[in-house]
Amino acid sequence: MRSRRKPIGCSVDRRRLGGVSLSVLLAVVAAGVAIFVLVIYRDNKVGVEGFTMASSDGQLVPIKKPAELLNTPGLEFVQAWPGRCPGRSELRRTCAAWVRDNVENPPEPPEPPYDPNAHQDKLGVRHANTYPTRVAEGPDGRVYVTDPRVGSVFIYSASLQLAGELGGLASPLGVAVAQDGAIYVGCRGTKSVEVHNPQGDKLASIGAGQIEMPNDLALDRDGKLFVADSKANVVRVYSSTGVPLGQLGFDSNEGDMHFPSAVAVGYRFDAVLGIEVGELYVADQGHSRIRVYDLSGNLLRVFGAYTPAFFGNWRGKFARLQSLAIDALGQVHAADCYMNKVQVLNALTGAYVRDYGAFGTGQGQLNVPLDILLTSSGQMIVANSGNRRVESISTGP
Repeated sequence: MRSRRKPIGCSVDRRRLGGVSLSVLLAVVAAGVAIFVLVIYRDNKVGVEGFTMASSDGQLVPIKKPAELLNTPGLEFVQAWPGRCPGRSELRRTCAAWVRDNVENPPEPPEPPYDPNAHQDKLGVRHANTYPTRVAEGPDGRVYVTDPRVGSVFIYSASLQLAGELGGLASPLGVAVAQDGAIYVGCRGTKSVEVHNPQGDKLASIGAGQIEMPNDLALDRDGKLFVADSKANVVRVYSSTGVPLGQLGFDSNEGDMHFPSAVAVGYRFDAVLGIEVGELYVADQGHSRIRVYDLSGNLLRVFGAYTPAFFGNWRGKFARLQSLAIDALGQVHAADCYMNKVQVLNALTGAYVRDYGAFGTGQGQLNVPLDILLTSSGQMIVANSGNRRVESISTGP
């Protein structure tokens, strides 16, 4: 009789099969459970309650099977359970507490360490100036331009090279710079004028919650601040320390101001008094007029009138009076953002002297000029919002 040979490597004892297989199977299962529990409790970023997992962004993800738990990308699990595997009730209690304490009530982040040099990065350029709105000059000749859409004041060299950015502002509109370099910014979002030092650190907030639309700012030589609050139809006046001094906007002869769009301070020699006097010029846009006050708030004179754009005799009149600047001769430069033209007027009579500027998208042309600035060096800087740029233009002969 031919003997049966057992295939090499396939010797099987059926009596041992059950015992060995069962013990091996139990060992494998136990190891799998241990690995599974250790994986679940590996990190401290996510909690599990019963069959539900809280992911690292706080969203609850249902888990039905261990395979789903292990194979779900982007999930991280709670801390390792020390020494033993928890029961289901312990698991639920522990993970429910973790979810409550870490997801529903996340801990406050620690305070960053004090860095005395941190202010050096506050003026780093991070954006592009896409909607130049208001312009001011600093004592060092640098040019400051607001952009309410970006939420920044952009800082340019005298040659209009971008040099810095004061960001994180709430809809900045008007801007002025004091002789000590302090930057005053009218923020519509906070209804205030914020004061920052030259390094960008916030020093103070003037009129917080009271200034509805700080559209334009001007400082006199004593540091008195004039704020064109266009929406409130007044010009608010503050001392150099931010104390309210009153407001301009009503005159018994001229009536209420309507949407003052700009303010400018100018100085001229008064031949009668024999001294230099300061005056505040206000663009009363709603009435297409320029109101002139002394620096104590007394109305001195009013000139200008409304005209449809480019119809009839527009000289000395305005379709949309937007901004003002005073030159070294004491003349008023008045920009009209509808006619895309700047008129030069006699400061005492309002009589038309000349004009410059023309509509277009080319260099030196105007497209919705929202502000003009005559610098100490004689440059005319324009916030050319329609062309999305700040530029120097010629004022003509």
